[in-house]
Amino acid sequence: MATVQIFRRQTDKLISSPGRLALTLVVWAAWLWLYTPTLRHLRHIFTLEDFRTNQILLVGLVGLIIYRWVESPAEEQPDDTDQSRLIPLLLVIGSTYLWMAVERWLAINTISATLFGIGSYGLLGLTLDQKRWWRGLPAAILVIGTLPFGAHIETFLGYPLRIATAKLVGDMLAAAGFASIGVDTILIFENGISKVDLPCSGVQSLWTGSLFFLTASWLEDKKIGFRWLIVFTLFAIMLIVANTMRVAILVTVGEALGWHLLAEMLHVPLGVLGFIGACVAALYLMRRFVRTNTNNDHVSASSDLPADKKSAINKTTFNFGLVLLTICVSALLYVAKPISVFADNPTSFTFADQLTLTEIPLTPDIKAWLTRDGAESADRYRFEWHSEHGTRTGSMILISSRSWRAHHQPERCFEVYGLDVQDNGTHLVNHSMPIRQVDLADPAGEVDYTAAYWFQSADTITDDYGSRMWSDLSAPNTRWMLVTVLFDEGYPADDPAIQEFYLEMNKTVALDLNSATTE
Repeated sequence: MATVQIFRRQTDKLISSPGRLALTLVVWAAWLWLYTPTLRHLRHIFTLEDFRTNQILLVGLVGLIIYRWVESPAEEQPDDTDQSRLIPLLLVIGSTYLWMAVERWLAINTISATLFGIGSYGLLGLTLDQKRWWRGLPAAILVIGTLPFGAHIETFLGYPLRIATAKLVGDMLAAAGFASIGVDTILIFENGISKVDLPCSGVQSLWTGSLFFLTASWLEDKKIGFRWLIVFTLFAIMLIVANTMRVAILVTVGEALGWHLLAEMLHVPLGVLGFIGACVAALYLMRRFVRTNTNNDHVSASSDLPADKKSAINKTTFNFGLVLLTICVSALLYVAKPISVFADNPTSFTFADQLTLTEIPLTPDIKAWLTRDGAESADRYRFEWHSEHGTRTGSMILISSRSWRAHHQPERCFEVYGLDVQDNGTHLVNHSMPIRQVDLADPAGEVDYTAAYWFQSADTITDDYGSRMWSDLSAPNTRWMLVTVLFDEGYPADDPAIQEFYLEMNKTVALDLNSATTE
């Protein structure tokens, strides 16, 4: 087959030039060594059951790539060393330095893994035929897009989108006569509150839509260029607008007008119709305005070609030398984002007199996990809360850290301990204290439990993990406390006894955080 012949020709070139083969192996070995932290993360998440769908998509996509590559028609390819490698080289160098910046200041594995994928494909472009490299670019981005990032994308990218959506929807409804108060991603109306939550961010539709657009571009052999980028940008805008209109309709019908049942009925159809409409429009624009690849696409002008084979080999050696220099410089300058040191002694909180506490020591495994992720302290208690409205008992854990990595979404922990999450949602203890209330049950469904959690700093309280994560960018040294409470029974969100408990714990944590700030 034609592709097999091309593969043999490329292999023969490497074998016939032992020096070039050795240099290629050295560069790839150094490249993988540099990205060891990212590879370690990918190896870990590939074993998690939460990302099974992504793994299936990735395996299927790799199979399709191999099939299309093997079955591709014969082409007379010029010597691949006689083609410009500027774009692949820029991808390699640029992604490496960006990766270093992300590791140093953001420590977001999703972005690091994406940069590793982009740089790796750029490194392939230093040896592959350029026409095939350019045509394979959509498939390469598809592979990166199907990596098991899962809910991380929602958390990292969804929060700013939800903030923008909540503000825009609030302004639209205010113009229509429905007054609301905005608290983070929460809109408060007379008839209730509306939380612009993870499913409302539009990130899932953007991710799925991007996979659709890239697949269509690859299968139809569309040229990646300025026109392609314009159409893709328009497609992303259409998806965001469709999602914003969906949220606006649901908030208007459900909270502003109080027709909650109708809002539930409209939730899925509105999302599906908006997504399909945007995809159809994008496919039409792609076929209408984006050119199909030809044999001359992405081939350098003759004036840019080496004069002979010797200069071509020198050019390849020069490119690999630049890559090796970049890797060496990066290895010398690489600094991971520092994490806090875990304090082995419990924090000295000043609890309310109505609270009776018994300390529960942390297990070595939990302590090791918190230490690895940068927690400064963690305190776990059994408690009895005594108020005029009755006694409430349960357990709680308070985790202090200056890094968002030491904090998490407690729903996962409840599930690990064998409890089923029945429902969860934002509850406003007051306008400045949103908490996440979680309704739980044992697997047999015989016992109900109520849990709650929130993230608190010296001047902010949020129930949104995305808000906690993004705070590290604007105020990277701020100390936060994750407060997680599990009651021994199920209680309604407006139970006066637990409302008082939340307010007192808010004061207790604020006192500790403020005292730490002034030290």
